[in-house]
Amino acid sequence: MTRAAVLVLALGCGTGAVPAATAPASGGAVAAPADKTAVSPLSYLTDEFERVFPERVRLARYGAVRLAAGDAEPAAGSKGEGEATELGQSPELVVVDSAGDRLRVVVEDGEYRLLLWIEASDLNWVIAETADLAFDPGEPAAAPPAPGVRLRPGLPVVRGDQRGQLVFVSHDDRCITVAGWVPARRLARTYTPVDQPEIERDLSASAGTALLERPNGRELARFTTECQVAYGGHEEAGQKLVVYEGTDFEVRGWISGSSAGSGTSSLFGYGRAFGGFGGGERVLIPAGSCLYAARGGAVVGVTTDDAEETGVQSSEGGWESVSVETGWGDLALWVREEGKQAAEETEEDGLLGTKKIRQLRLTKCR
Repeated sequence: MTRAAVLVLALGCGTGAVPAATAPASGGAVAAPADKTAVSPLSYLTDEFERVFPERVRLARYGAVRLAAGDAEPAAGSKGEGEATELGQSPELVVVDSAGDRLRVVVEDGEYRLLLWIEASDLNWVIAETADLAFDPGEPAAAPPAPGVRLRPGLPVVRGDQRGQLVFVSHDDRCITVAGWVPARRLARTYTPVDQPEIERDLSASAGTALLERPNGRELARFTTECQVAYGGHEEAGQKLVVYEGTDFEVRGWISGSSAGSGTSSLFGYGRAFGGFGGGERVLIPAGSCLYAARGGAVVGVTTDDAEETGVQSSEGGWESVSVETGWGDLALWVREEGKQAAEETEEDGLLGTKKIRQLRLTKCR
């Protein structure tokens, strides 16, 4: 199964939602506070979870992931650093619960929506409140519309030195690198997203173009590849005022008129290759089916669409094990057959042979 690139997570901090109870700690794991009231995991798996839970985080690495907060061993992933994500491509995640240094998150991966626990140490630092960069700790930050850099909530940053109440941060989005000083209180691990204005990008800045504070003035940043920018409405001394709008940040400055082209250049992406399916048996897990942490265990997910899997194994009591691919690795989960009616079997012809499909009749969560 091809895993989706987008992960989405969800946190109940400050939302008024009642967090789910977790198992007692074992082996030094963090336990949930004793006064937490148990609620159905399904309350976190509805289609409205992104609207209900406003808090977000940005994933820095695929470390250890667990199916319960108190699990001593991870269900997948590594206890170490784990696979890092690029700063400019850091997935936005929404949290539904927390226990000590662990966060309960909703992960949407292909046809699956899962409830997982991750480590707070696997998150990026982010801008929690809008901040304008100061390029030296002793000078004021420039606010719009003056040339400068504005950072918005949700921007993942690398945190550097701190001087008094200011901290040095940087961000690279493959187009441009910005760096400077912001108040330390504007940094956090969680944030609430804000609406980002849309601008018409009518120009392009070529790779290596310097973005200046004023015509022939100090360099604020430099484009590392050709990128789209908006015309700022002013020209002076052969230079143009432009605005570059990145994801959760904005850069305003002057560029040489000779390096600014029309904004009509083509951008090529990568599509999914053509292919077919091979022979053998596949199992169809219908949309809305419950996914369990163990046989007879807690619900930890639901299928949002029909999912075809191989390697599904039958067990006693009508339980079937299924391996679900995620960014942290494969998770061993369970589904349960509903009633004693036999599963329906069909065959389909493909480019590489005949595909046998066994459609399970499973316990539904939606």
